[in-house]
Amino acid sequence: MPERCDVQKTSIEWCNFSSNPIYAVRKSDGKRGWACTHASPGCLHCYSETINKRLGTGYPFTKKYEVEVEWRLNVQELAAWFRHKAAGKVFVCDMTDLWHPAIPDEYILSIIGVAAMTPWKTYQFLSKRPERMRHIVETYTIADCLAIVYTATEDSPTLARQFPLNEYRADTAVQQGWPPKNTWWGVSVESPEYLWRINELCQIPAAVRFLSLEPLLAPIELTGGRLPIYSHSGPPCCVEQKGFHRTQHKSLIHWVIVGGESGPGARPCDLAWIRRIVQQCQAAEVKCFVKQFGAVVIDTDRFQGARFIGYENKDYVKDIKVRLRHRKGGDPLEWPEDLRVREFPV
Repeated sequence: MPERCDVQKTSIEWCNFSSNPIYAVRKSDGKRGWACTHASPGCLHCYSETINKRLGTGYPFTKKYEVEVEWRLNVQELAAWFRHKAAGKVFVCDMTDLWHPAIPDEYILSIIGVAAMTPWKTYQFLSKRPERMRHIVETYTIADCLAIVYTATEDSPTLARQFPLNEYRADTAVQQGWPPKNTWWGVSVESPEYLWRINELCQIPAAVRFLSLEPLLAPIELTGGRLPIYSHSGPPCCVEQKGFHRTQHKSLIHWVIVGGESGPGARPCDLAWIRRIVQQCQAAEVKCFVKQFGAVVIDTDRFQGARFIGYENKDYVKDIKVRLRHRKGGDPLEWPEDLRVREFPV
């Protein structure tokens, strides 16, 4: 697997670049790749795991293999963040979960610190482990991040030359606040069983909090109850949030990405589920981004009285399947007009 020490352009529609400053090596021989551990059913067909088994350490992302790898921070990749002058949105660690419990706090703080020192970019953090996100924000400050970055450069003259650190950089980082305002924080939710992640996310006073409802495996209701996104005509949000004064009817979620599953073994996604997410976002005045319908698309709305009874029922799925030319269902020109929604929060 080739070394990557640069911010890369990406085909992911909701960002401009990706960067992976965290990687893993196989303890037995140093073979480089990535690592992670399945957190919920949404991880079943992880694209990163597929790539890692073929080109990386060779290990699947299961708990059994956690002890077989060593996590590392690629400081050369972080140095590239200073060199890369193009503005845009950077998806950080699209090949693993930055907030995995095995990744040292120091690595995470280094990444946040360098992000704060490069304010011309927006860094997107996405996780299925919002409790770790919350722990980092509540335990540390931007000063802790800067201290780790500066200490690392003091110990390494080579690194000091690559990291253009000075008083201006430090002042810039401090001005970003905590967490830095050029960082967006998000959680993945694939089904109602994991809605609790949203409430964890809302305890983080980030400039932008977002949801990735991909792969969407079941209908999700985001409005009412104890959830932070709801219609202005609905009940007030019950989530308590530190450090924020907000009006009664203002969503704590700023952006929602939604999409079906693609790739081998993809599970069906009902257009009715996506449509319901779009409607809820519009009612709550939350920006929505429909990424793709997925490889197996069904449309129960198109059939009067149809009811999706589970993707295990292959014959039933076949009867209501929508056939699209794009293999991921990612071409908006093939979509119903009301689902051609690709908005950004700022």
